[in-house]
Amino acid sequence: MKKVERYFYPAVFTYETGQEIPAPTRLSDVDTKENERVVLVDVYMPSIRMAQVNRSVNRTVTLPAWLNAAALERNVNFSQILQDALKEKLHLR
Repeated sequence: MKKVERYFYPAVFTYETGQEIPAPTRLSDVDTKENERVVLVDVYMPSIRMAQVNRSVNRTVTLPAWLNAAALERNVNFSQILQDALKEKLHLR
Protein backbone atom coordinates (compact mmCIF):
# COMPACT_ATOMS: atom_id res chain seq x y z
CA MET A 1 0.00 0.00 0.00
CA LYS A 2 1.40 3.39 -1.01
CA LYS A 3 2.03 5.87 1.78
CA VAL A 4 0.05 9.08 1.63
CA GLU A 5 2.38 12.03 1.01
CA ARG A 6 0.08 14.89 2.03
CA TYR A 7 -2.91 15.32 4.30
CA PHE A 8 -5.09 18.43 4.27
CA TYR A 9 -7.16 19.19 7.34
CA PRO A 10 -9.45 22.10 8.02
CA ALA A 11 -8.69 23.19 11.54
CA VAL A 12 -10.49 25.46 13.96
CA PHE A 13 -8.18 27.28 16.34
CA THR A 14 -9.67 28.54 19.59
CA TYR A 15 -8.20 30.05 22.72
CA GLU A 16 -8.63 26.85 24.75
CA THR A 17 -6.15 24.00 25.31
CA GLY A 18 -6.12 20.38 26.23
CA GLN A 19 -8.40 19.08 23.49
CA GLU A 20 -7.52 16.16 21.21
CA ILE A 21 -7.14 16.71 17.47
CA PRO A 22 -10.40 15.65 15.77
CA ALA A 23 -10.75 13.52 12.64
CA PRO A 24 -10.72 15.50 9.35
CA THR A 25 -13.92 17.37 8.48
CA ARG A 26 -14.90 18.90 5.15
CA LEU A 27 -14.07 22.60 5.18
CA SER A 28 -17.64 23.51 4.22
CA ASP A 29 -18.98 21.55 7.21
CA VAL A 30 -16.99 23.44 9.83
CA ASP A 31 -19.00 25.84 11.98
CA THR A 32 -17.11 28.66 13.63
CA LYS A 33 -17.86 31.03 16.46
CA GLU A 34 -17.05 34.73 16.57
CA ASN A 35 -13.55 34.23 18.01
CA GLU A 36 -12.58 31.33 15.68
CA ARG A 37 -11.13 31.00 12.21
CA VAL A 38 -10.94 27.99 9.91
CA VAL A 39 -7.46 27.31 8.61
CA LEU A 40 -6.47 24.63 6.10
CA VAL A 41 -3.51 22.72 7.52
CA ASP A 42 -1.20 20.98 5.04
CA VAL A 43 0.76 18.11 6.60
CA TYR A 44 3.62 16.97 4.35
CA MET A 45 4.34 13.45 5.54
CA PRO A 46 7.86 12.84 4.12
CA SER A 47 9.20 15.60 6.40
CA ILE A 48 7.37 14.10 9.37
CA ARG A 49 8.64 10.62 8.57
CA MET A 50 12.23 11.86 8.19
CA ALA A 51 12.00 13.57 11.58
CA GLN A 52 11.32 10.14 13.07
CA VAL A 53 14.54 8.76 11.61
CA ASN A 54 17.22 9.53 14.14
CA ARG A 55 20.35 9.02 12.13
CA SER A 56 23.21 11.38 11.45
CA VAL A 57 24.67 12.44 8.12
CA ASN A 58 28.07 13.96 7.44
CA ARG A 59 28.34 17.44 5.94
CA THR A 60 31.46 19.25 4.84
CA VAL A 61 31.48 22.93 5.74
CA THR A 62 33.88 25.70 4.84
CA LEU A 63 34.71 28.49 7.27
CA PRO A 64 37.52 30.99 7.72
CA ALA A 65 40.68 29.60 9.34
CA TRP A 66 40.61 32.22 12.10
CA LEU A 67 37.04 31.24 13.04
CA ASN A 68 37.95 27.56 13.06
CA ALA A 69 40.97 28.26 15.29
CA ALA A 70 38.90 30.34 17.73
CA ALA A 71 36.24 27.64 17.94
CA LEU A 72 38.79 24.87 18.48
CA GLU A 73 40.49 26.92 21.19
CA ARG A 74 37.16 27.11 23.04
CA ASN A 75 36.30 23.41 22.48
CA VAL A 76 33.19 24.28 20.44
CA ASN A 77 31.00 21.37 19.41
CA PHE A 78 30.66 22.15 15.68
CA SER A 79 27.88 19.61 15.10
CA GLN A 80 25.72 20.95 17.91
CA ILE A 81 26.24 24.58 16.88
CA LEU A 82 25.31 23.77 13.27
CA GLN A 83 22.22 21.83 14.36
CA ASP A 84 21.06 24.65 16.63
CA ALA A 85 21.67 27.29 13.95
CA LEU A 86 19.81 25.29 11.27
CA LYS A 87 16.83 24.69 13.56
CA GLU A 88 16.65 28.39 14.36
CA LYS A 89 17.03 29.43 10.69
CA LEU A 90 14.33 26.98 9.61
CA HIS A 91 12.02 27.85 12.55
CA LEU A 92 12.04 24.25 13.79
CA ARG A 93 12.34 24.90 17.51
